[in-house]
Amino acid sequence: MSLNSIRPFPKSLSSSVAAGTFGRDESGKPIRPKAGEVRASTEQYAERMIEMDDDQLRSATAKYAEDFGTKAASQLERYVRRQQHSR
Repeated sequence: MSLNSIRPFPKSLSSSVAAGTFGRDESGKPIRPKAGEVRASTEQYAERMIEMDDDQLRSATAKYAEDFGTKAASQLERYVRRQQHSR
């Protein structure tokens, strides 16, 4: 199963961008990640989340929600839990 179930991939929240969560450019301006970057980082994050216990997963989901919103975090958590249960 792929992460296609959470397409389109979310945009980063403006508050996360403004806080510099995704880094800053040479002039110090916050970076807004491109869609491909969000997809790649979400795929990597999901792979790590699949190995987590419930407490760790809740924490990781909350962190994702801070950066991408609660809807995107809920979709990601559902995907991860399906992957955990299919093992």
